[in-house]
Amino acid sequence: MMPFIARFRLVILKNFDTMKASDKNLIAEYVQNPVPTSILVLLAEKIDERVKANKMITENAVKIICRSPYSSADILRWLNNETKEKKIFMDNDSKELFTRSIELDYQLAANELEKLIIYTKGKRNITIDDVKETVGKSRTNKVYDLQNEIGKRNLQNSLSILENMIANNESAVFVIIMLSTFFQTLWRVIALQKNNISNSEIVNRYLPEIFYKFRKDYISFAKNYSYNSLSKIFSLLLQADIDAKSLNLKDEIILEILIYKICKS
Repeated sequence: MMPFIARFRLVILKNFDTMKASDKNLIAEYVQNPVPTSILVLLAEKIDERVKANKMITENAVKIICRSPYSSADILRWLNNETKEKKIFMDNDSKELFTRSIELDYQLAANELEKLIIYTKGKRNITIDDVKETVGKSRTNKVYDLQNEIGKRNLQNSLSILENMIANNESAVFVIIMLSTFFQTLWRVIALQKNNISNSEIVNRYLPEIFYKFRKDYISFAKNYSYNSLSKIFSLLLQADIDAKSLNLKDEIILEILIYKICKS
């Protein structure tokens, strides 16, 4: 069909990876000589380029890999690319505050960076004060605060921070995910220490996803936990995740019980 009142007709085909091989072959034939007035977008969870049809399509298409950031390190890499492209300078402290002040979401990060650029009226040197004024503290910062207090096994402070997070409608699932990532990193530190890797080597080599100023904190937190306690904590996190997704309980109750048990494990 010809496009209606537009230069191109946009056609989106979802779940391409679940199609039959014969149907994929038809698409592969089409992309050899596509309709010039149409844009075809194929969406797939994964593409096995060993399959002939997939290989033919990939060779004749623009391939875009879309995934959510796994950690603040991914946001930092994105930020480095964006500031370079926009010819903006931010020092390491400014970038660290920016990445710690937003959720793990590229679209949100792009919106916050655009807001920052508008606030600074297009100046090329963005300072940490600019970031503080525009981005401020958000849910991720509060989770980092919670992690730090749990790392210290400070139950009272942990519950106080949690109370504030719950008052701001934080979800139990998000907190559980972030705490799981925190304890996975802590488990790695303890495992490396047990294999006689020095603390300085762990800090400099084995924690790339953690901003350098905070890596030593994990060495300190590791003193407060053992392999046995971490094993129990992962079980607690799993159970809390199940409860948050299946039981008709308030998030506050699930998280308070979880944090109490973690600090007392």
